[in-house]
Amino acid sequence: MAFYPGTDPEQQPAEAQAIAMGRNQLEWSARAFSHLTPIGMLLSELPNDRLLSVLIKKEKPNKTIDAFGFGIPSIERAKRTLKR
Repeated sequence: MAFYPGTDPEQQPAEAQAIAMGRNQLEWSARAFSHLTPIGMLLSELPNDRLLSVLIKKEKPNKTIDAFGFGIPSIERAKRTLKR
């Protein structure tokens, strides 16, 4: 593991430990957030096409829609369906 200047565990053990703990917290938070999308989809009990149409109506297509796993073809198809 590479350390930043001045954070060598032998020279600055407290700072090195704080950095390692921060990295660990970031990793665990990323893991936790990765579970929110599938749980949200299950709890909403909406079919995928209906959920996508709700997201498109409420927001601009952005990372939220991407987080739910909808690809560009699905988004474009849903937009065409909503225009009808």
